Amino acid sequence: MAALLRPSSGRVLFRGRDVWLLSKEEFREYRRSVQIVYQDPYGSLNPMLTVFGTLSAPLGHGLATRRNVCERVAELLEVVGLAPPRSS
Repeated sequence: MAALLRPSSGRVLFRGRDVWLLSKEEFREYRRSVQIVYQDPYGSLNPMLTVFGTLSAPLGHGLATRRNVCERVAELLEVVGLAPPRSS
């Protein structure tokens, strides 16, 4: 929740505090800590990539080894109830 619109009911908590009750500086920190996740799969997923390719792309940056990336992608797939591909 990027706080673009105030909710009509309920609360949005950030680190245990209601977003709309934060001080100006805390709200600024909150806004720097969140991002919008677009829900349109046609606009956010590349049909030319496999699920592995999509998940591994951001993990492959930095000092991550291919083995670490593969292990992390397998963990993510298990979290959402998908079976990771078998190694051959």
